[in-house]
Amino acid sequence: MASATTSKKVREEATCSICLNLMTEPMSISCGHSYCQACILRFLGNLPNLPFMRPMPEMFSCPQCRAPFHRSSLRPNKQLGSLIEAIKELDQEMSCEEHGEQLHLFCEDEGQLICWRCERAPRHKGHATVLAEDACHGYKEELQKVLTKLRQLEEECTNQKVLLTKQMTEWNVRMGLS
Repeated sequence: MASATTSKKVREEATCSICLNLMTEPMSISCGHSYCQACILRFLGNLPNLPFMRPMPEMFSCPQCRAPFHRSSLRPNKQLGSLIEAIKELDQEMSCEEHGEQLHLFCEDEGQLICWRCERAPRHKGHATVLAEDACHGYKEELQKVLTKLRQLEEECTNQKVLLTKQMTEWNVRMGLS
């Protein structure tokens, strides 16, 4: 499912490589990497202040790429913060209203997305359920078939319209109307 892959990539980009959670108050450094504000400040605070390890006290190395940066280069990343908020909203939209769990399953009997707890509930007992991603592929194939059929019908209608227009023109000529 393309959107699941895209969602996963976006989530990875919005994940702090220090705490491995979605970033909170993301801060960027000069190399372009971003971290939670609390994580990067904690990282900077935990570094030893020994002169032989850091010849310049305000110079640090990025936890990911080791590129040098000044503490003063830390900047809030508002765009990433907005993206993270959107991810959180999507997570809430894609969560079961009853249980708050992710909607990873599709109940074929009722034609709706459900969570793993709904699947075990009496309401869905004995229903055919599949992974939402698998159901998506099945419906996508069905839609492709229907779309192909509709395009064929559209082409037939266009051909019929051309024939009818041609026939009407011929009749008009025969009747002397043109």
